[in-house]
Amino acid sequence: GFSGNASLTTYKNEVTKIAETVTYFDAGGSRIGGFNRNMVGHPMSAFFGYQTIGLFQSAADVDASPDQDGAAPGFFKMQDTDGDGEITTEDRVFIGNPNPKFTYGLNLSFTYKNFDLTTYLYGSQGNDIFNWNNWWIDFWPSFQGQKSTDLLYNSWTPSNTGATVPKASNKSNFSTNTEICDYYIEDGSFIRMKNLQLGYTLPESVLNKVNIG
Repeated sequence: GFSGNASLTTYKNEVTKIAETVTYFDAGGSRIGGFNRNMVGHPMSAFFGYQTIGLFQSAADVDASPDQDGAAPGFFKMQDTDGDGEITTEDRVFIGNPNPKFTYGLNLSFTYKNFDLTTYLYGSQGNDIFNWNNWWIDFWPSFQGQKSTDLLYNSWTPSNTGATVPKASNKSNFSTNTEICDYYIEDGSFIRMKNLQLGYTLPESVLNKVNIG
């Protein structure tokens, strides 16, 4: 036989008011600054930074784009949000939401003859995460330690222009690894098995023989 039940939780998360004279306040620290911003009309602790629109593909691409410090083929191309022809702090936007759209749980039970199997699953859907690991493993200047296979084998080169990982370079600047941007934002949705239990019920005849009842 089979039986089960499910639970679902959702909530609306929005900053509705902060101290007078305060437009916003930031939180979340890293070697390249804070990455959370709390501002009226947005979710609490939303991720805030530059929106990338790909990687520069050539010197001509750099020349045709808004002025950006450190711009070079293979480096991040940032979005000119305010359209002033220059990439500045005013171009930063909200780039992710750490709050899930909903969380859920599933209790499932299966029985077959004397066997029973029960499990509990828990999941979260629609939450973003800030994967700070990428700063350490996807950029050469971020300390000379272990690096990702993406950087070593799949990063941008003139013959691999479809890459999403910037080119391997010792340069550390605005267009590489010194700014908070959506490169670190990933889908944090997950489903996890919290419990799995297999049981077997001894037949009554066996229990009687050993005086268990």
